[in-house]
Order: sequence, then C-alpha cells, then structure tokens
Amino acid sequence: MSQKLLDSLNAEFGDAVLSTDSQHGDETVSIGKEDLFRVVRYLKQRQECEMLTDVVGVDNPESDRRFQVNYLLRSVSRGERVVVRVDLEEGESVETLVPLYKSAEWAEREVYDLFGVQFRNHPDLRRILCHHEFEGHALRKDYPIERGQYLSRPETLLRDDEI
Repeated sequence: MSQKLLDSLNAEFGDAVLSTDSQHGDETVSIGKEDLFRVVRYLKQRQECEMLTDVVGVDNPESDRRFQVNYLLRSVSRGERVVVRVDLEEGESVETLVPLYKSAEWAEREVYDLFGVQFRNHPDLRRILCHHEFEGHALRKDYPIERGQYLSRPETLLRDDEI
C-alpha cells in the first residue's frame, strides 16, 4: 500500500480514522466500531480492495478495550493490502461485513466462536470450530487450557433448511 491510501482515508473520513501505521509496506488503519462498515465499503468500492482475506481476533485482557478485530483487505488489481482494525470492549459488538464480502461469513463465525465477539446482523452466527456444547471461548487468554470439554450428544451439522 502507499501513504496515498492512508491520506485518502484521512481526507474521506476525518475523525473516524483514529490512527494509521505503515511498516514494511503493510498499512494499518484503526477506526471506531461504528465506522467499520462505511470505511470498508469505501475501500472496496473506491479503492479496489476487492478481497477480504481474513478476519482475525486478538485478546488483550489488560487493555481497556479487550478485543481487537483485524480485517485483512487486499487489492489484487493494484497489488496492495491494508489492515482495518477495530478495538472493542467486552460485550461490545460490531456490524457484520457479509453484505460486502461473502467470505466474512465464516471468518466472523470463527472470531465469534473462539473469542466471543458478536457481529450484528450476521446471517448465521453460530459456532464453527468448537462443538455446540462447548462452554466459553477457547482463544481468550483467561480460558483454562487444561479444561477438557466432552461432547455428550451428537451434533446436527446441517440445519433443516440446508438439507
């Protein structure tokens, strides 16, 4: 990416851009949770970031805003990439990006399952990696890793409308 992209985000969104960072060609922009959808829509429609490659959760229990959700966007046509970062407090939710990127559906489910981050208006927010009886969120720093959780009854993997 270039400084030009970060400058365009600052010009377009002003105070919505909390901070930017550039290291070794990797650009990161931090924004408030309420601005996520419109900033990412701008990146997709106006800056040719046509691919959402991943959604990554980070848990930092010592921070005021415990969770960080990172959206890794890529412009294949321009050979550029940017990370859009949103910090969340425990219990806060963020708008889903499924209407913009179909790949967000499973990636957001993974962050929900492993960290407990809620995505508003997600079409199918349910566990994807841990079994349906699993209690807690396995990648939270306060989750006891020695805790074993066993499945007592089989899980139906498909909903009735998917059969």
